[in-house]
Amino acid sequence: MTTTTDSPLIILAQVYGRLPHSIGPTSMNEYTGDGEEGEATGPPENVDAPYLDGTAMVGETLTSTMGNWTNVPDDYKYAWYRDGTAIAGETGESYVLGDADVGKVITAVVTATNSFGTADSPQSNGVGPVETPAESEEPGQQPSRRAPYPGRRR
Repeated sequence: MTTTTDSPLIILAQVYGRLPHSIGPTSMNEYTGDGEEGEATGPPENVDAPYLDGTAMVGETLTSTMGNWTNVPDDYKYAWYRDGTAIAGETGESYVLGDADVGKVITAVVTATNSFGTADSPQSNGVGPVETPAESEEPGQQPSRRAPYPGRRR
């Protein structure tokens, strides 16, 4: 691509769409510098924090977007937090809520990497406080182990 000025070329691409679990805008990458389109000219820089989507209920899955970055990251890692404390071993883009999450707010931070370096995003939006599924059984009655579906009576 040829330009008539000496200023850096800035190309913005914003893609909106819904992934299978309705997690909001997918990504925006800003390409800057004198290199080829899509070529990193420095370490990643976060433009927008990651976004969490899901229901704050034990057993449900939360999913994080990667956020929006400049300088073409080629790798993303996720860290999940329970009321600000890292959740050991949770590094994927999804997290299944458990009993330890009850009453807590869950957030995530994404780390992006390219050949120039690594950078962390700001903390995502919080989801919570996490709740337990409501017990629909009468006191003293054995809970049903079968999942309810429309039209089924317990």
